[in-house]
Amino acid sequence: MTTNQATVFSEDVIGGLLAQAAGAAQQSILEIGCGDGAHLEIAAKRAWKCFGVEPSAETRAAARARLGSSGHIIENLSDLIPHEFGVVFMAQTSATQALFYKLFSIGAITPSTVVGIATSGDTAAVTDLLQRLHFSAPETKSIGNGALVVARGSDFTEFMRERYVPGTWSKLAEYEHIPRYALAKTLVKDKVVVDFGCGTGYGAAILAETAASVTALDIDAAALAWARTSHRNPRLDFQRHADLGATLPAASFDLVTCFEMIEHVDFEIQKATIASIARLLRQDGVLVISTPNPDVTALYGANHYHLREMNEAEFRDLLGAHFPNIRILRQYVRVGIAIDHDESDSRTIPGSMAGGGANTKPLAFIAVCSRGALPETPNRVLFDHEIDYILQFMNKEQALNKTRLDAYLHAERAQSLETQFDAVRAENHATIARLSEAHVEIQTKNHDLNILEAAKANELAILERRRADELSSPRFLSRHLWHAIRARLRAKFGAKGD
Repeated sequence: MTTNQATVFSEDVIGGLLAQAAGAAQQSILEIGCGDGAHLEIAAKRAWKCFGVEPSAETRAAARARLGSSGHIIENLSDLIPHEFGVVFMAQTSATQALFYKLFSIGAITPSTVVGIATSGDTAAVTDLLQRLHFSAPETKSIGNGALVVARGSDFTEFMRERYVPGTWSKLAEYEHIPRYALAKTLVKDKVVVDFGCGTGYGAAILAETAASVTALDIDAAALAWARTSHRNPRLDFQRHADLGATLPAASFDLVTCFEMIEHVDFEIQKATIASIARLLRQDGVLVISTPNPDVTALYGANHYHLREMNEAEFRDLLGAHFPNIRILRQYVRVGIAIDHDESDSRTIPGSMAGGGANTKPLAFIAVCSRGALPETPNRVLFDHEIDYILQFMNKEQALNKTRLDAYLHAERAQSLETQFDAVRAENHATIARLSEAHVEIQTKNHDLNILEAAKANELAILERRRADELSSPRFLSRHLWHAIRARLRAKFGAKGD
């Protein structure tokens, strides 16, 4: 957020966002492009936890100085800890959608999160983006020279959990899903194709680039709505079917793809699905189908979306009921090295480096099935040219070394504080010892004083008894009577003589 935007968006505006999120599970705010922290300071004064992303080191330092311990300011969104936010605030940029994908992937946005996007441009584009990301009823507020589009809550994290959306989650998810369609694309040129369980449609769109036509089927209306909005091609038709394609004409398709769908249904529906696919295919038609390897999915933990996962033998048995010819391909995700004449060449040098890979488990099983001759499916290697592995590796090494250095400095500081604490603790022990000695001395003096006071009290009692005895003795009384009589006689005779 720039200084101008910080000036435009006053305390009332930021306070309004906080008020809308008052019922959120987390009283925390994230501002992407937080500048010097002026907006976050408003939230901090209201006891909100404040998180900010600011790429400028100088401005980041100013934000940290402004917020102190009430703010956590980082350089990149990738440094953000997984956290549910009550409010997410940012300015519109060309990367806004990618930023949302990242936030969804770490669970930062929930159905109770309020988002605010500041824009000086087309508010309709912002509203459309928020609606596509499943935010409800975006509202636009004109503020100064710009506007603020506000929306509340989205279930997009759940939506993309089992429906791959390119750009979301990690590179691993991309390596899982895209290569299967890249493989199938080599088989579909000028063919009539059905994509079973098309999800968000990215794969069907890949096939439609070379196929004569692609009919993409799914049971979920939300996924199909996303697909129709995201992918447009006159050869591509998205259809909602809950009947496993039973209403489509028999023997009318050259090729069927069914990737990562079969494990989402139980055994009876799995058998019905393969039977339906066999009915849809022409006699020489081809099925390309995949399912994850249970040995690998176990690494991800329990997945309630998967009703029946299969090992390779179970997968082959399921397919064999309708397809006599089956070739099982194994999908791996591996780091590789290329030595090519042309960087676009995907051929590889046979063999492997020392250590081999015999124990490596495939990520998934991909079966190519047919009642006729199977098409050629040569081993393929797909390179991700968007990733600079060396640069990424060095950046991770530098980040890891920085983390190690920070840990060392923290440990060193902790040791210094421990030493200081030990010194203070020793001094406190010495002080306590001196106080104990003084306490004993005071107790001794108090004891002596008590004895002295008791002796004085005893002596005073003796004196008082003696005085009482003297006052009550006959001698004292007769002397006192004589003095009284003499005083009277003197007074009487002395007065007459006068």
